[in-house]
Amino acid sequence: MSPLPDFINAILQQAEQAEPLESIGVDTLTIDAWPPEPGHQDWLKQYLSPLAHSGKSGDHENQRWKIGSFFAADIISAMAILLESGRVDWFEVWNGKCHLQRVFFSPALAVDFDREYGHLCCYDLDHRRITLVTSAHTPDPLHELGRLMRDVMTEYLRADGWELFHAGAVRIDGRTILLPGNSGAGKTSLVVALLHAGADYIANDRVFLKPTANGVLLRAFPMAIAMGLGTAMQYPQLKHHILEPWSLAYPRRRLLPEQVAQNPEQAWEKLPDKLQFFPQELTRLMGMRDVVADGRVDAVVFPRIHDLQGTQLHPADPEEARRILVDNVLDPSRGGLTAPWRPLNFPRPQQPSHQHSIDRLLQCPLVQFNFLASRNLLNDVRRYGDYLLGALDEMALATTG
Repeated sequence: MSPLPDFINAILQQAEQAEPLESIGVDTLTIDAWPPEPGHQDWLKQYLSPLAHSGKSGDHENQRWKIGSFFAADIISAMAILLESGRVDWFEVWNGKCHLQRVFFSPALAVDFDREYGHLCCYDLDHRRITLVTSAHTPDPLHELGRLMRDVMTEYLRADGWELFHAGAVRIDGRTILLPGNSGAGKTSLVVALLHAGADYIANDRVFLKPTANGVLLRAFPMAIAMGLGTAMQYPQLKHHILEPWSLAYPRRRLLPEQVAQNPEQAWEKLPDKLQFFPQELTRLMGMRDVVADGRVDAVVFPRIHDLQGTQLHPADPEEARRILVDNVLDPSRGGLTAPWRPLNFPRPQQPSHQHSIDRLLQCPLVQFNFLASRNLLNDVRRYGDYLLGALDEMALATTG
């Protein structure tokens, strides 16, 4: 192990003295958080709201973590000098967006240094503290802090048998509908269309699933809704944010309005830019009801954009349904979804639960929903809800009959 330098001691001392501004929890896990500024509390709570509740929830010491952030450009500079000096052993890891330099100072004390974005994370596992140190080069310190907290919550839920799936979810007339599919299948288009038709929002891209004796439980995963410009253009209340995104919580994360404006409007839907919304923002802008955080899966709908005329809805092939579900299991050890190397002392289930979840999901009504992603059809988005509700009603009648 590498010797502990003075500036790491300084990080630990600041973390010890920092006063938590908010306690945010999921189930019996509690995270005592200190954001960069007191005014950031509301953003942090909103970001984590699909999973979290405020207030102290964890009664056991091993389910309580302290996670926070502060600005210290001198510590960032000291870390860069240390790594360049050759006096410590480090190795490179990929976190899904860039390569980090990782140093272990003890089995329970590690630092990840992000040279490109000018920040580091200190993981003090003995004292269950994670500290984010940022500089002027860090693009969004608050979002990085939110992701750290989300990662710990994810580790905790995975230890309790929950698994991540690439899927959207809505609630229609009290029924929870899961919408899995690969990227480009049309999940976001169908989710937003169903919301416009009166559904309640649960998730757009990722969900936690857990099989139980009473079916598959579902929980939303905290992340922004990334919406392609072609979908946003179908809704007047969303379209104007393409060139004026400033009031959104994620105004510039995946959108360059100045660059979009250089293209004719008819070409916007071909651009890679995306609008991003908090779930609460989207429901407010579209005049929808409240966001729903969880439920039990009542049906599985597989969206698919195709080039046929009109909307087609029919029972899904069970084998094809299984393949799609298997393809859309998200392993957090890949792609920077979380940091599974951290020994968070959460006991793991004996075997992965996603196969059990898939087996149980295949016992639900399975619907293939094909639609043409053209402006003409999307202008009549209420048809989506009518088609799907009708199909589910027919399935329910057939089952009870």
